[in-house]
Amino acid sequence: MIRVKISNFIKRNKNKISDLGKKLIIVAIVVFIATIILSFTKNTSKDEDNNTVKEAYTPRETVIEGKDISEEQYESDTNVVNQFLEYCNNKQIEEAYNLISEDCRENIYKTIDVFKQSYYNPIFTEKRTYNLQSWVSTDSYTVYRIRYTTDMLSTGKYQENNVYQDYITLIKNAESPKVSIGNFVLAEECDTKTEVNEISARIIKKVIYTEDEEYEIEVRNKTNKTIMLDSLNSTDNIKLIADSNITYPTYISKIYKQDVILKPKDIKRIKLRFKKSCSSNKKTEYIQFYKVIRDYETYTQDTQNYTDTFSFRIKI
Repeated sequence: MIRVKISNFIKRNKNKISDLGKKLIIVAIVVFIATIILSFTKNTSKDEDNNTVKEAYTPRETVIEGKDISEEQYESDTNVVNQFLEYCNNKQIEEAYNLISEDCRENIYKTIDVFKQSYYNPIFTEKRTYNLQSWVSTDSYTVYRIRYTTDMLSTGKYQENNVYQDYITLIKNAESPKVSIGNFVLAEECDTKTEVNEISARIIKKVIYTEDEEYEIEVRNKTNKTIMLDSLNSTDNIKLIADSNITYPTYISKIYKQDVILKPKDIKRIKLRFKKSCSSNKKTEYIQFYKVIRDYETYTQDTQNYTDTFSFRIKI
């Protein structure tokens, strides 16, 4: 009886039921599509959030070499940099100069006038602000990339073409924190000696720059003839050697001929600068001289055919 009633109801409302079914299918499709769109939008939003995080300013994350900087260390470093910048912005040149490390002053800015002419004047033509980025971090020091920009609070605009970039170094756990600027990192006193039959040599000082290493060495000629440490005709004859036998060339153009000529029993101090970045994790071991001219007078008589040379290395 019930089946008959249901059957009769369906027959009488066949068209209505068909229309309702179509509408339910359409609603289901719309809901399905809406769900997909919402899901895609949510994922896209997450991706954008992730990209925002990745592009955020993270000055304590070391870019080139070493560990990231702790929050405490970064706060201490920025306090010193802030003080240096405040002195410069307030035209307190002497105070800014005194905040530069002694080694940096001795090697680059020997006088306050040199600092003023070569660093202060070109950059601080107007009030500056800055941003830092940890570049190289070791157990001893941190090298930051510093970008001096225009002060938007005073100028009201950011000038992309008015930005100066430098590297600024701070020594970790220093009793009296100072800054090193102008690509200078630090200087280390040395006293390592090497002797061969003809020569004795001693490394006096090592100076580290962001892109170079420089060594001051003392060399003594133990022979009765004038020797020449190198002809200076090639960059291959004097090299810095690090572990894994990695070599770094010297800057021949920075060596004067008279510096590498030693008369009998003569003692000279010379500086050799090598293309070795402070970001390199290779430990330097030797300075190698590959072609030392044993008899300079004979060499000058026939430079093309002279062959009486020897090699020696100075331990670092």
